[in-house]
Amino acid sequence: MDEYRVSMDVVARQRRAAAARVRLGWWFPVLSAVSWALAVGGEFPAAGYRRLGIPDLPYGQVGGLLFLALIV
Repeated sequence: MDEYRVSMDVVARQRRAAAARVRLGWWFPVLSAVSWALAVGGEFPAAGYRRLGIPDLPYGQVGGLLFLALIV
């Protein structure tokens, strides 16, 4: 049982070290949420925008491309 706890402590220490190296800022979760909202709800705002005279924009495709860029 003690070996399990030691190995979990090693994994936790490695995870903290990796997170410290990457240091993603506040912008990453914000852009992830925006990209998912665009990709999932891409068709919902289009009907309202058409009434305002704004042409159809590819919200879903823009969100998908933004999400792919964030993943890379």
